[in-house]
Amino acid sequence: MPSFARMNLLAPIILLISATTLVAQISSPDRFRSQIFDVQHYDAGITFPDPPTRSIVADVKIVVQWEADAVAPTFPFHLRDLTIDSVFVNGSRAAWSTIGTQDMDTMHHRVQLKGAVSRGQRDTVRVFYHGLMTNEGGSSPWGGVHYQDQVLYALGVGFANNYVSTTQHWLACYDHPSDKATFSGRFRVPTGGWVVASVGPEQPATSADTLVEYTWVERNQIATYLMTFAVGKYTSHRMQDMSSKNVPHVFYYLPRDQAKSIQSYALVPQMTAHLASWFGDYPFDKVGYCNTYKGAMEHQSMISMPVATIQRGDTMNITAAHELAHQWFGDYVTPRDFRYAWLTESFATFSEALWIEHKRGWDAYLKELEVKARSAISAAAREGTFALEAFPRTAPSSNYPQTIYQKGAVVVGMMRAIAGDDAFKNGLQYYLRRSDHRYGNAQTETMAESLRSALGKQTYDFFNEWVTGKGWAKLRVEQRKDTNGILVTIQQVQKQQFPDWPIFTTLPLNVTYTNISGNKEDRIMYPDDRGVIEFECLELLGVNSGSKSRCMCEVQTISNVDQADDNESITLAPIPASDRMIVTRRGSSEREYSMTIIDARGAVVENRTDTMCDSGCVLDVSSYPSGAYILVMSFGKSTTRLPFTVTRGE
Repeated sequence: MPSFARMNLLAPIILLISATTLVAQISSPDRFRSQIFDVQHYDAGITFPDPPTRSIVADVKIVVQWEADAVAPTFPFHLRDLTIDSVFVNGSRAAWSTIGTQDMDTMHHRVQLKGAVSRGQRDTVRVFYHGLMTNEGGSSPWGGVHYQDQVLYALGVGFANNYVSTTQHWLACYDHPSDKATFSGRFRVPTGGWVVASVGPEQPATSADTLVEYTWVERNQIATYLMTFAVGKYTSHRMQDMSSKNVPHVFYYLPRDQAKSIQSYALVPQMTAHLASWFGDYPFDKVGYCNTYKGAMEHQSMISMPVATIQRGDTMNITAAHELAHQWFGDYVTPRDFRYAWLTESFATFSEALWIEHKRGWDAYLKELEVKARSAISAAAREGTFALEAFPRTAPSSNYPQTIYQKGAVVVGMMRAIAGDDAFKNGLQYYLRRSDHRYGNAQTETMAESLRSALGKQTYDFFNEWVTGKGWAKLRVEQRKDTNGILVTIQQVQKQQFPDWPIFTTLPLNVTYTNISGNKEDRIMYPDDRGVIEFECLELLGVNSGSKSRCMCEVQTISNVDQADDNESITLAPIPASDRMIVTRRGSSEREYSMTIIDARGAVVENRTDTMCDSGCVLDVSSYPSGAYILVMSFGKSTTRLPFTVTRGE
């Protein structure tokens, strides 16, 4: 695998080639190609004559600025499954053609301009079209347009389609995250209670004959996949932000869901203020949520929320916090292409833990990261093991695999542990507010550069190991008695099974123990180049436990080995345990044993005596609260103490 630093050095060369030899090719979902145009604005006049049928009649003006001189340029735009009636350039009818087929991720239409253009020149491409709006299709479609539960709505990305961004199912646009533009939408719907929610601030509605026109104007740059609309017989309520910016918050829901919606959204202004304390001022003119059958999706300033989540009436509303965090990570600063989707999902998922910390405290934050680490390991068994960046998109993976959510969140938490809160916060705000990227695009290198002052000399090793590398640290913990106490060796063993996984030298492993002087220590330790941590203590109390961090690691076994006889040992696995843990004996001639479980406060949780356990005893921990424990096991005159943790997602 190429090193992160080397990839960074090659980037300008790749861009130069793209700009000179691939200019006629559009960007694909996972490959940015420099273009000679930059879309400045979309002005969409859209009529939904009968929302339940998903019918649309549209007139979209696309203002294009040329970034280079060209003799006979063409302009590409995406529009899928709808009938194009005509295309005009600056008021004159223009020829257009379809490039590619429906199964291609770059299928698009191309307009021929008459004559040459010069750098800085602006032209207006106008597309008239109609039809029945569709979605990504397949057995469980997500991205695209749906009419469900009395609401017509659009979701901006698909999970299984090869073109990812699905705004092209309703809007003629250059449907790629690299080209952001401003947007104004004039949505006309039948009278009789239909309401339209969309991005940006709402302008006063107007009526004409049997139609009502709702106008929404997003004056900030927006990626096409973050545009949306929702049409329903909505009611709404408004609140204000709790920060000094006093950002308006507006929530759309069907009347039947009013009570649960007000309850579920009650803390959103507090969420906004808390996330702003970490990431900087909220970057848009409003916070908006609309209830839709499917979701959730972070459309810029108008988040689509699954109505089933809202109907639970949960005021913590972790999903709402996740999507709100996207307004900074994904919307304000958008990945240049979908290879870098981890820059959105990992940080939004980490923000769930930030919100939990704010409401429930530090211990709850650490527990949430533990749960996410376990979820990431479970997800890898289903979807494969791959890097956070440039991951595979075909089944069993997808456009948005769980790895970039769950593992990514833990990786961001490790950044915080390495940097410390102040430096980490400053690094994130620098990333978001860099003059060359705010309301623009970024890639992994942008994040690494922004966090360099926070992560220090570990920066590029960290990104090589955790972002462009795959997998996680698998640990074998061994303790041996020595003259002063015990010698603890924590060894990474993942390469034995997976040679292409790295040794993780930037693992901020939280270890707790009683030192030789008898004092308790709670420290972050880092492995050496072999992946080994070694130290002496009186008693090991916990690995990947304590009060400082949680890591993307898996303690496969923790063992006590007799110094005089390597064949005699006791091993626990798995760590952390969830429902049960296996206690394995090897080499001891003593058959009868006693077992005591002690919790972190020193209280006895369970006592047990048995005459078996020659090969493996099953310890039921399903009733244990999440936390750190010590197993005290006695065979005859020999006593062993082994730490373990219990983690569940309750």
